[in-house]
Amino acid sequence: MPARRRQKAGFSLKSFLTDVAVGAVTNGLAGACFYGTGKAVSALTDGIRKSEGGLGAFETASKTNPFDLQPTHSQTLSKNKMNALMDDIKMNGIQEPIKYVEYNGRMYVVDGHHRLLAAKKLGLTEVPIEKVDLPYAGYNTIDDLLWFE
Repeated sequence: MPARRRQKAGFSLKSFLTDVAVGAVTNGLAGACFYGTGKAVSALTDGIRKSEGGLGAFETASKTNPFDLQPTHSQTLSKNKMNALMDDIKMNGIQEPIKYVEYNGRMYVVDGHHRLLAAKKLGLTEVPIEKVDLPYAGYNTIDDLLWFE
């Protein structure tokens, strides 16, 4: 069995290509993709851990109570798809933060209405959120947010 070489911190194109080649030889094309990509991701996360703020700053999203968010449209998913979303959230949590725009001290949802509705139905007390600016998706002005008021 060959001796393992010590891996340096950070990303190197040469070592990445070597790792891809090793993965290709040992596991074919799929091995090349997964082995090389895994090494690159490891190097990047090591770099993030060592940078200011560390990985914790990268992983933690802002959170809020779902009832603090104002939806800007109603449910459009079928009952079956909504139930599937709720089952997924039960098993995996909310993976993608709910995007919102702040206006007059209120948080208006611009992306994630169904995740928000599912969180409320499931009784979640916190959901991940991310503040964005207009224009965002189909929302161009404040008037687009306030169509229901």
